[in-house]
Amino acid sequence: MASRGGVANSLWTEIGERYDQAQGSGAASTTPTEVQRVRDGDTGVEFIVQVAANLQHKARSSSATLSVGRPPPHNPFLPYEEALWVRHLSPTHTLLLNKFNVVPRHVLVVTREFAPQSGLLAEADLAATWEVLQAAPSPGALAFFNSGPDAGASQPHRHFQVVPLPLVPGTGPGPPMAGPVLRALGDGPGEARPMPTLPFRSWAARLGPGTNPPALHRLYLDLLAGGGVREGTDGLTPDHNLVLTTDYLHLAVRRRERAGPVACNALGFAGTFFVKSREALEHVRREGPMAVLAAVGVPWADPPA
Repeated sequence: MASRGGVANSLWTEIGERYDQAQGSGAASTTPTEVQRVRDGDTGVEFIVQVAANLQHKARSSSATLSVGRPPPHNPFLPYEEALWVRHLSPTHTLLLNKFNVVPRHVLVVTREFAPQSGLLAEADLAATWEVLQAAPSPGALAFFNSGPDAGASQPHRHFQVVPLPLVPGTGPGPPMAGPVLRALGDGPGEARPMPTLPFRSWAARLGPGTNPPALHRLYLDLLAGGGVREGTDGLTPDHNLVLTTDYLHLAVRRRERAGPVACNALGFAGTFFVKSREALEHVRREGPMAVLAAVGVPWADPPA
């Protein structure tokens, strides 16, 4: 997960500088959290649960926070705040800081013109996101995508989110769910495969040093086909989440936004939850993290939409 050299690494240096400026000016702010670790009894995976330290902030909306909720009535990406802008990545995509962040240096890969969050991703969406991931210094970064309100989408304007790894200090270099996903995929980059050992419909593909945007887009389409995620006549897709690192791409199909008091977006399928109440934390502990994901995901027994 190392960066591809000094030129690429300069992107994350720039992200850090812009982040410090925005935090210092008040244009961006970090939500304080208390980190808890909850081990799943069935799989042994240790999930990270970040609990909002100041629960009075729970109603505050953001451009695209780690939390889940209804989209605000305005589009914060058109126009975006200049203080949050890092750089243009391409003629089609720009890079912004997340205004209200939980993980420092959390950035958004945003289309420069409106595109629907629930539409099929173009190769350019993955190319811009892949550039940010490959530029990240060791141990790398994680990108995630929330397609549709039941998948935790906070904005209808298309955006990938990228956070540096590790997700919290003192944890492993990769996301907690990387272990079971990569073990199920086996050795070597390859084709899209189902993840039947997970208690929700999901498909994944291992990536390698030779992965490029065209290959990544082909794998993405294969994952959608495997998971039964088909484009509708309106050009939109059923709700789903994507988790992307330089090692793998993982798709999880969604049926609801919440499991009881726990709201879940794509980061849940990476192995971390952001919760705004002690009740939600206790729900994760009592039910188990994988049971939470199973409750918001689609069972394998259900026919594809």
